[in-house]
Amino acid sequence: MSRGISCLIWGIFFVASPLVLTKPSSAANCALYVRGETGVALYGAAGGWWDQAAGRYQRGQVPTVGAILVFKRTGHMRSGHVALVTKVVSAHEILVDHANWYHGAVTRGMPVIDTSPNHDWTSVAVMELRSGKYGRDNPSFGFVYPGTGPRDALALDGLVRFAVGTEYLDGNAPASGERNRYLHRVRTQWTGRTQRGQTAFSAD
Repeated sequence: MSRGISCLIWGIFFVASPLVLTKPSSAANCALYVRGETGVALYGAAGGWWDQAAGRYQRGQVPTVGAILVFKRTGHMRSGHVALVTKVVSAHEILVDHANWYHGAVTRGMPVIDTSPNHDWTSVAVMELRSGKYGRDNPSFGFVYPGTGPRDALALDGLVRFAVGTEYLDGNAPASGERNRYLHRVRTQWTGRTQRGQTAFSAD
């Protein structure tokens, strides 16, 4: 779909159904908002999140729901910017939720398109709310995938506790060696399924 046609379609959409603007306490800071939504353990200015994520979270150039789009620092955005992907419309168009794009507000369902020459999301344009047209091109790094880092460890701890409690519900306390082997099996299965993108779990 051409950029002009896309603008026309989204412009009609805005007239019929305006984007949602809210003002929670985190709305004045895009990094605080995205961290609160995802639990990602990245801190400081948004433009530094890409480098911080190295070795801790997977990074890439493919948009997925739940991924964090990281904008580079520029003269327009001295601290950079981050936005949460909420829908993948196509390989080169997404919807995002983000804070402080419009001062002090959270904008939900904002269209963003890939404008990079190599179609790798290293340059993006964000739909302007008032005009229904895409704004300037913004340099970006790509996407950080928050489900591949420290937050998984928290979920794993909870899952292990649940699985162990279920396995020994009859109250028979397992020997330490047996319990350790079971914990290892639970962790291995959970990690393997998570890496393959599966959410189902079985302790069998």
